[in-house]
Formats: sequence, C-alpha cells, structure tokens
Amino acid sequence: MATDNGIWIPEEILKMEGFSFTHKGFIAVIQALAKAGGCYASNKYFSERFGISKDRVSKIVADLSFSGAISVEINMSAKFQRSIKIKDLTVKMPIGEITVPSRRKR
Repeated sequence: MATDNGIWIPEEILKMEGFSFTHKGFIAVIQALAKAGGCYASNKYFSERFGISKDRVSKIVADLSFSGAISVEINMSAKFQRSIKIKDLTVKMPIGEITVPSRRKR
C-alpha cells in the first residue's frame, strides 16, 4: 500500500526469489497504484520516488516485464499512455540472469 509516509511491501513480494530489493519495491508500488486498468505511473514518478535515473527506471521495468512479474501495455490512442499490471508474483529469476535484449544498434 502506498501512502505519503512510505510503502508497505507484502510478504509475497518480499519472498520473490532472485529479485533485488529495488525490483521488489517497484512491484510493491505498482501493486499499490494499480487500478482496474493498471498502474499509470511515469518513469519520472518512479525516478523521483526511488532517487534513481529515468534510464534506470526503464531498465527495472524492462527486467520485471521480461521476467514475467509484470505486463506493460502502451495505449497509442491515449498519447502513448503506459499501463503496468502485476502478472505473476511467483516467478523466480536471478537478477544476474536477466538479460533484456538491447534496442541499440551496434
């Protein structure tokens, strides 16, 4: 549950194997902010909340999506609004093994 005073991280999230505490924090915030249509928080919101760069936020969201813990949908008709939903809190993926394919051309 997200409040002005902080966030409570449920036991099921804390027990997720292989994820860093930052990844678990993101899942808790997404779960707390999710409405019927999902969580609509921007990278800027997460960046300010966690004190990290927007690029790092993008990497964490990609990690969580790639692992299967969350799903990310982009609504093109709503100015590319992103909706993040909790998908599976039982996934087990060591962070060291998450290798989201790079979009950069080499």
